[in-house]
Amino acid sequence: MTTTPPRARPPLVAAPSARLVFRMILPADAALLLTLMNDPDYHRYIGDRGLKTVEDARRYVREHIAPHHSRHGYGLWLASTVEGKPVGIAGLLKRDRLDAPDIGYALLAEARGKGYGKEAATAMLAHGFTALAAQNLYAITNPENAVSNGLLASLGFSVIDGAFQMTPDAKPGYLHQLKRPATWAPAS
Repeated sequence: MTTTPPRARPPLVAAPSARLVFRMILPADAALLLTLMNDPDYHRYIGDRGLKTVEDARRYVREHIAPHHSRHGYGLWLASTVEGKPVGIAGLLKRDRLDAPDIGYALLAEARGKGYGKEAATAMLAHGFTALAAQNLYAITNPENAVSNGLLASLGFSVIDGAFQMTPDAKPGYLHQLKRPATWAPAS
C-alpha cells in the first residue's frame, strides 16, 4: 500500500520584501491597530470596525485576525520596515463569496506615499501565487480610492465587478482580479 505524503502547509508569514518584513499581528499590537483602524481614510475606504479602545483592538485580534489564520493558514500580518518601524498591515483573506484569496493592505498615515503599499501588495501576490498556489487573486476597493485602484491596476489587476457587495447591506465596491500568469514573477 502506498501512502500519499501529507500536503505541506504554506509558511505562516509572507516572505520579506526589499524594505518590509511581515509577522503575525498580536494583542500587543492593539494600540497600533487602534490608530490605523481609526484613521479617517481607513473609515472612508475600508470601514469602521467599531474599535474605540485598546481593549477593543485586542479583542479584534483575538476574535477576528487570529482565528482567520487558524482556519485558513493565512490572513493579515503586521508590515514593518526591515529596521522594525511598523508601517501598517497587509495580507490575504478568505472571503465566503470568493473562490480565491483577497489581498488587503492599509498603511499608517505617515507611511503613505513611500511605495510601501505597492511593495506590500507585491509581497502578498508572491505569497498567494507561490505559497498558496492560488490560480487567481482578488482585491476589493472603494471606487473613490484612486490610490489603491491605481496601485492594483499597476500590478495587473482588472476590475471584474464595478458594484460588488460582500454582504447585501454593504456599499458597492470594485472587485479586482489578477489571474496567475503562466510565467509569473513578482513585479519590482
